[in-house]
Amino acid sequence: MNTETGQFILRPGDIDALVYGASFLGSGGGGDPYIGRLILMREMEAAPALPVIDPAAVPDDANIIGIGAVGAPSVLIERLPNVDSFVYALKRVEQHSGKKIDAIIPIEAGGINATLPLAVALRAGLPVIDADGMGRAFPETQMMTFSINGYLASPLYLVDDHGDCTIVETKDNAKTDRWIRSVIDAMGGAAMAAAYPLTGKMLKAAAVRNTISTQLNIGRTVYAARHKKRDPVKALVRHFRDHGTEPRFAASLFTGKVSDRNIKIDGAFNIGRLRISDMRNPDDVCRIAVKNENLIVRQGGKVLAVVPDIITVVDADSADPITTENLKFGQRVKVIALAAPDVLRTPKALAVVGPRAFKLKCDYTQLEDLHDR
Repeated sequence: MNTETGQFILRPGDIDALVYGASFLGSGGGGDPYIGRLILMREMEAAPALPVIDPAAVPDDANIIGIGAVGAPSVLIERLPNVDSFVYALKRVEQHSGKKIDAIIPIEAGGINATLPLAVALRAGLPVIDADGMGRAFPETQMMTFSINGYLASPLYLVDDHGDCTIVETKDNAKTDRWIRSVIDAMGGAAMAAAYPLTGKMLKAAAVRNTISTQLNIGRTVYAARHKKRDPVKALVRHFRDHGTEPRFAASLFTGKVSDRNIKIDGAFNIGRLRISDMRNPDDVCRIAVKNENLIVRQGGKVLAVVPDIITVVDADSADPITTENLKFGQRVKVIALAAPDVLRTPKALAVVGPRAFKLKCDYTQLEDLHDR
């Protein structure tokens, strides 16, 4: 980050590290990162430099809009997001509000929604802000720090891959999410969205900061470990615990192979369960509940990690994160958990993104309190 300008430039050579970090923070959801990588690479061929702005450097009166794909992640594999539709959504925002958009912010930091806003910013000639509304991925529109801090998602602009647009306006973000799910079904299970109109002042009060920087640092840590022929999982855990402006507890929870995957599309969500079995002792298993993202992991009767802490399944050898729709029977994997940002651990936030919000029958316990530090 250039301290004088309050920004850094994202270039094509940064894409792989960025996508790895976004995949990890996706917690199993957020859409296929490979697709997001291809879309971002294509846009960077035409515009190979993207300004990324520190939230602290954003003027208080700047007009900002959140960008992201919504719907079932598995649908996004078959129906690729359309950058043109996003740009059309931006135009509708400006027409409807009468204000010019000054910058884009990703609605979440995980999966495809960490890269799509960057591609849209490149196409639209706008900077992107080094922040987001989740610090990870969540399945519902109201599960954002913007909403937790009292800001409305609407007017929300929902555009399909043909450029047809629906505008949703409500005074309740949970209601907005319920409404858009029915529209998303009619749009084929996935759509492009522009939501959460913010000023720079609102952004500074509500956003999870420095998430693009975090993604880059996660990816660079793994690639450096691979280059030095070191264990990338161990390198990640050390990185989270010891580095960064906000060190966070992390732990490797379980190693085994995928022995069952029962995931289905239900109401524009991927919902189901995963079972991972120890390769030496098949009776030793961990189970993961899924709603787009991994919500809770249990071994026997013990909770190993629970939302909003980040639970990610990675390839046992490469440490590449694997989304729930890409997990296959027999894959050798490791389950890693990372403490959520502090802004997601407050009582106010847990009411929206904690286990009870997902109808899990347990209260939230911090990851570091479940394991030896």
